[in-house]
Amino acid sequence: MEAFRRKGRMSGLMEGIPVRVMMNPQAALLGAACRGMAANCV
Repeated sequence: MEAFRRKGRMSGLMEGIPVRVMMNPQAALLGAACRGMAANCV
C-alpha cells in the first residue's frame, strides 16, 4: 500500500483514494454474473 501512496506530488491525492484488496480469485466472475442477472449485489 505504501508504494501506491508514494507518488511524489500526487501523494496527497493518492492517500485519499480508498483501496480494497480482493482475495477471491473468482471475484470478477462473480461480479459479472451478479451484474448479468441484474441482482442487487453488494
